[in-house]
Formats: sequence, C-alpha cells, structure tokens
Amino acid sequence: MKERGAERVAIAHAAAALSFAAACLHGSVMVTHFREYWLFGLFFAIVTPLQIVWAELVRRRPGDRGLLAIGGAGNLSIALVWLVSRTVGLPFGPERLRAEAVGVKDVLATWDEVWLATLVATLLFSAVARPAPRWSLVCAWGLAAASLVAALVAGSH
Repeated sequence: MKERGAERVAIAHAAAALSFAAACLHGSVMVTHFREYWLFGLFFAIVTPLQIVWAELVRRRPGDRGLLAIGGAGNLSIALVWLVSRTVGLPFGPERLRAEAVGVKDVLATWDEVWLATLVATLLFSAVARPAPRWSLVCAWGLAAASLVAALVAGSH
C-alpha cells in the first residue's frame, strides 16, 4: 500500500509539471495575444499564474482530491476553449467566428492540459489496487520538457 501512495504522488507531481509547462507556454505568448485583442491577453494573464499556483499547491498537497479536481476541470476547460478557437472560432474578438491557425506552442499547451486532466482522472477514479502505466508518466515528463523548451523559443504560436 505504501508503494501505491508513492505512485499516486508521482502521478500528481507529473500533473503539476504539465500545468507549469502549459503556464510557461501561455506566458510566452501573452504579449502577442494582448496585441491581438485585450480580452485574449487578459485570458492568458489570468490562466498563466493560476496554472503555476495550482502546480505548486499540488506539489505541496498531492493527495488533495478537491485541488486535483479543480485543476483537472480547469485545464480541460482551457483545452476546450482552444478546440473551439481552432475549429469554429470564438464568438467575440477581432476575427469573430473565424478559426485561428494551429501552432506548435498551442498544440503543446493543449496536450499538457489534456494529459494533466487524464492523470488527474486516473487519481480520482482509478481503482486503488491498479497501478498507472509507467509509460504515462514518462510521456507526461517528456511532454512537459518539450513544452518548456518550446516556451523558450521565440515565436507567437
């Protein structure tokens, strides 16, 4: 049972890393989004610190189910906003209801958020006796690393 607790902490920490990585990507494109439309920039200005704070709180309290649920739902919501913005377009802004172009940074951030939500769902809904696949943690940390590198590279998307 002690092993299972350590595994759950490892999963929570991987989710925290993904949240931090998504925040870094969002922060790296914030200025571009402010130039595009003030409300888009404000969205990134709010989301970025929230994802960082959530990551740190999960690092400190990896077993807090309420905290995990809020972060999973919040990050999944951000991913859904991205999906709408890239398929049918948002119903407001300078290019109302026009799909935005897909870029490397936004795809990575969305994958961070979806993978995070998947890890959180594993923690909240999986059977206690069934371990999470190791590959899911390897992929999570690899994705977080790729996202952090991309956040450092110049480019708006």
